[in-house]
Amino acid sequence: MQTIQQSVQNRLQEVIRQKEREGFPFKPSNEFYRGIKIHKRRFGQFLRNEKQPTLDELVRIASVLAVSPTDLFKNESPATTANSTGPSQII
Repeated sequence: MQTIQQSVQNRLQEVIRQKEREGFPFKPSNEFYRGIKIHKRRFGQFLRNEKQPTLDELVRIASVLAVSPTDLFKNESPATTANSTGPSQII
């Protein structure tokens, strides 16, 4: 099962890819990092799934990327399906 941290990291990468497909290449500048008030090393740790951003950091990132903070939590693929083999179906 995917953790919240992995989900946020994957969604952050997907939001960035979506922005690039829409014609906005993601080339973070010092201005970008000042705008989100996160050091570029820490931001890279989010993308590499080494650190988990705080809620405040997610709100700032979402603001600069012009998306809703909830967009960074959404899971586009179904979390569970009727055919999954969860603990209740194994017993």
